[in-house]
Amino acid sequence: MKVITLGTDSAPQSDSGTLTAAQIKEFNDEVKRAIDGAIYGIVGQDVLKSLRNYLNDHYSITPDEMPYRLDTLLETLEYTFGVAGTRTLVRAIARRVYYRYGIDFIPRDGYRLQDYLEEAKRLLMQNRSKMLRP
Repeated sequence: MKVITLGTDSAPQSDSGTLTAAQIKEFNDEVKRAIDGAIYGIVGQDVLKSLRNYLNDHYSITPDEMPYRLDTLLETLEYTFGVAGTRTLVRAIARRVYYRYGIDFIPRDGYRLQDYLEEAKRLLMQNRSKMLRP
């Protein structure tokens, strides 16, 4: 089992109490994998490919840019799957990120994906020893 500690060796926490650039990149890579995994797991590979193509064709968003363009991604998901479907996908994405960092996931009414991700970052900063699960 390979275990990666979130930024405790080569990327120390900055003085301001925020994540470093390397830690943010690592976190966003996990978000990207969670987006892909949740969409693939719930609606399938063909829909994931179609969604990627749509985002690329209409908004010039590549899969690597999705964590940085969450508003556009979520608008597209809501247009495609409706509010309830998007809520299901958002919770599945968040659940995957939380699992990878060993954080207990609690669904919250009114939370957007950005809210879950900010909460995860805050919890990771409180407990710097959280490790990525394989």
